[in-house]
Amino acid sequence: MFDISSQELKLPKVRLISFKRFIDERGFFTEPYRESDIRNLGEGFENFKVVQVNESRSPGNIIRGLHFQWNPYMGKLVRPLQGTLFEVLLDIRKDSPTFGKTIIVKISRNVKDEFDNWLWSPPGIAHGFFCLEETVMEYLCTGEYTKKFEATINPLSEDIDWSLADPELYDIYKGVLGNQPILSERDLAGYSVKGWSESPDSDNFLFANL
Repeated sequence: MFDISSQELKLPKVRLISFKRFIDERGFFTEPYRESDIRNLGEGFENFKVVQVNESRSPGNIIRGLHFQWNPYMGKLVRPLQGTLFEVLLDIRKDSPTFGKTIIVKISRNVKDEFDNWLWSPPGIAHGFFCLEETVMEYLCTGEYTKKFEATINPLSEDIDWSLADPELYDIYKGVLGNQPILSERDLAGYSVKGWSESPDSDNFLFANL
């Protein structure tokens, strides 16, 4: 990866990772992923390893999430291959200073940009997104999917704390909500934040252990 850098966002350990493209009249070349470079990002990445790669396509006006799993834990490096993602990240780590709080991160795919980005959603973050246009998304996962140990928080839950979300992006989210977005029955049947925090399984996500 070329000129890799990262910045921590408003939820602890959530990072936006940038890497450079070499651009000329032929187009561009880049290394989207190199394990050693990711491991050199520091705390939380020392033993980083991708064990599963996912890809999704979504039409406009959809909301997915908010998903997470344990046994094994699954962190996700995500980016759009086409379109624009509005990533929704909810902290479910007990004793975290931002427990129950959510941020929204906008990531666009433009092949003419000098830099491309990954968003790192670590274990203990419930992950989802919405989009306004057709969007293709790539996920590099640190754990293999295990249906028995996954759960969902309903993205429409009234007890989600949006106080850390960028106001302009939150207004876009509210606009999507007012346009009868497509959600799965599974996501609509998910926990509230309070309901999840009262589940014995929530003890798998202690901030000090993640």
